[in-house]
Amino acid sequence: MSLNRTHADVSSGSWAMTSGIRGLDGVHADIHAIRVDDLPGPTRRILVGSDGGLAISRNAGSTWDQLNAHASCLVWSIAFARVSATQARLLCGIQDNGTVLGEGPFDPSRPSDWTWNRAGGGDGGACAFIPRDRGHVASDDPTSAFTTLNGVLQHATPVSAGVWVADDDPQGQTDPVGFIYTETVAVGRSASGEWDRVFFGNAHDRNGPGILRRRDGATSSPFTTVHPAAPYPVGAHGEFRAMITATAIAPADPATERTTPGAWDQLWIGLANGEVWFSSDAGDTLTQIAVGPGVFPVSSIAIDPSDSRRVAIAFAGFVEGPIAGPSGHVWLTENRGASWRDIGGKRGANGWVPDLPVLSAAFTRTDPPALLIATDIGVVMTRGPHLGERWTRLGANLPRVPCSQIIALNDVAAATPPSLDAGLPPVAVATFGRSAFLLVRPSGGEAVIEFDGGFGAMRVGETRRRTLTVHNVGNAALALGAPSLAAPFSLTGLPSGSVDPRHQVSFTVECHPTAAGPQVAELTVAGQTVAVSAEAYADGPPRLAMFPRRINFGDVADGTTVEEAIHLQNLGQSELRITAVTAVGAASSAFSFAPAMPPDLVLAPGEERTLTVRFTASSVGSEHAGTWTLACNDPIVDASHFQITTRGRVTAASHHGIPHWIYWAGGGVVVALIVIGVICHEKHKDKPGS
Repeated sequence: MSLNRTHADVSSGSWAMTSGIRGLDGVHADIHAIRVDDLPGPTRRILVGSDGGLAISRNAGSTWDQLNAHASCLVWSIAFARVSATQARLLCGIQDNGTVLGEGPFDPSRPSDWTWNRAGGGDGGACAFIPRDRGHVASDDPTSAFTTLNGVLQHATPVSAGVWVADDDPQGQTDPVGFIYTETVAVGRSASGEWDRVFFGNAHDRNGPGILRRRDGATSSPFTTVHPAAPYPVGAHGEFRAMITATAIAPADPATERTTPGAWDQLWIGLANGEVWFSSDAGDTLTQIAVGPGVFPVSSIAIDPSDSRRVAIAFAGFVEGPIAGPSGHVWLTENRGASWRDIGGKRGANGWVPDLPVLSAAFTRTDPPALLIATDIGVVMTRGPHLGERWTRLGANLPRVPCSQIIALNDVAAATPPSLDAGLPPVAVATFGRSAFLLVRPSGGEAVIEFDGGFGAMRVGETRRRTLTVHNVGNAALALGAPSLAAPFSLTGLPSGSVDPRHQVSFTVECHPTAAGPQVAELTVAGQTVAVSAEAYADGPPRLAMFPRRINFGDVADGTTVEEAIHLQNLGQSELRITAVTAVGAASSAFSFAPAMPPDLVLAPGEERTLTVRFTASSVGSEHAGTWTLACNDPIVDASHFQITTRGRVTAASHHGIPHWIYWAGGGVVVALIVIGVICHEKHKDKPGS
């Protein structure tokens, strides 16, 4: 499952970098993945993925080249603020590199438009700006902030223009013993109307029980502990059963914020065990709310800035529900928790939230509202008035990496929310390994090209095709020019003229090598140079790729047969032969392959085939499972690479288990996205609680 299975909404814009600062040269010590190629040749290439990004060695490890053309920091959290009508401020908590503060324009055109300063070392984590005074909204020109250093809460203040320094122990007292890892920070107004209410969640012994601390008033005021209700024992510290992973606060009536600002008493709390708690009196009393899968961590809670009755709760983990969806990761209430619905959608033409960890959520204060969801592989968006009926990928050029936090910098000063059709407010995204990004809106035509020009290893005489998409994320027409390519590459379906604002065009790039050896070429489209490459071989081993490997049919009515396709492709340079599909252990006879596997299924290099798995439901209440291995001539020794696992449950004919969704196709808004990279210095540390 990937976000490629949703529609990319070019109207939502593009993603781009605002800083060219990179991490240290060489390979970071925290390595997560290593791949050594097995192509013919005297020297093996090594690809390494680490906390520092991607690096490649073309000489068996003697030297390394970084594959990151930008900052490769692991940003865990961000705080976003408005300095002026054109300038923004961003606070980033970064693994191994503390907290950094950046300032620059909302619509930067180059990385150097933003400047960065460090506000502390070690492991940076949760952070939150503190607004300047009661006359300012939450996003306006803050002059102090809360940051964390190795899990310890700090108070940061500016000492000169663009430079902030963090002070230890802002609460002026020691936490209860063992509660030393701050995971969440939320700032709001107290009853006085001032921005001096803060909640922060501490974990016990890294990943143990959590407590929620609260303070109203000046920095010299004491912190108190929010006590959960029964069935929890209050105990000495008021522990929750699990670590606090999400907090959110809001006023009961956001409309009063513009005239008579008062206490932000609406408090939502999410735990690592999936529990959700709500308080209407800033934590004096708490009620547990039944919502979501119930076992996966609550990763984010978003409150609509126009209507605090509307709340979205996101869950991490892999639900592994019915493959048709919904995925169970995003839940919405519009009546302050009285009722909930799963708005993740289901797989289909109108997009959905795939079964991947959802890490953050944010509402826009627009008419209608939009909900932005940050996942393990990018950002998706649904827009009102019917949230969840259609999902689109937000913007272009955002790397498909875990996006740990997303923030919309909403304008809450105006009585009437701006139209969503006029564009999204400024949006910032923190990513795992690729720095921080801003959503930007170029005034002229601007191209963002979506294309993978690496055709990889190919067999001589083979033909492969890739789609190149040109997004115009600007507000004026974009001329395409006259792109061309030298053999063995060619272009088909090439459009002419220009691309309208907030639209996209696509054409095909084809590679057909006629001789062995490396193949390299360039083309220029819409003013940008794009490289294409391939490496042709006379022969090489076959390589089987298949998706999906795990299928959950969910609840299926008795007497019903359902199907799911398994996609097979030969990524190698010689014929792939699949000779058998063999059950591993006692596989249920309720599953079958259609059509039946032939004695020898042959896939030419690059060829794709489909294998259909059928589940015939019989006997109400029965549960079925099975695992099969595809026997083939791919030389990879580990047979688990070629295993298919299925499961399903039989219900009465009147029950179908999958809700019906009515989809609404909404329009979009075009913006572009730019990264504001952050300073990377240290390494060799782990994130608190990781």
